[in-house]
Amino acid sequence: FNGNSLASATNSVLNLNNVTANQSGNYAVNVLSSSTGTVGSSPATLTVYSTAAASLATAVAPKGQFAIAISGVPGYQYIVQASTDMVNWVSLQTNVAPYNFVDSNASQFSHRFYRTLYVSQ
Repeated sequence: FNGNSLASATNSVLNLNNVTANQSGNYAVNVLSSSTGTVGSSPATLTVYSTAAASLATAVAPKGQFAIAISGVPGYQYIVQASTDMVNWVSLQTNVAPYNFVDSNASQFSHRFYRTLYVSQ
């Protein structure tokens, strides 16, 4: 892991359970043989995201529209929902992060709430 040996990693398969962000990094396999010496694999990169929650930021939108920039885990899908009472939610768009969402119907409501949810894969 990042150039250091893992004491318990002595098999052909490496299982990492309950990983945390500090375990993100490059992993490679080196096999030591008395006849051929050391043979190494190309590194594989492990990226651990602490959460799949999206980050939202307001974006510039034409008058009468509402826009937000959605960022989250790159390549993961997020759905934007809207509600006028925060009880009943309507799905407006599902897309892959990062992306910008524009609600061109926002002016049809006296008030509207928005949320985004991670779509489980």
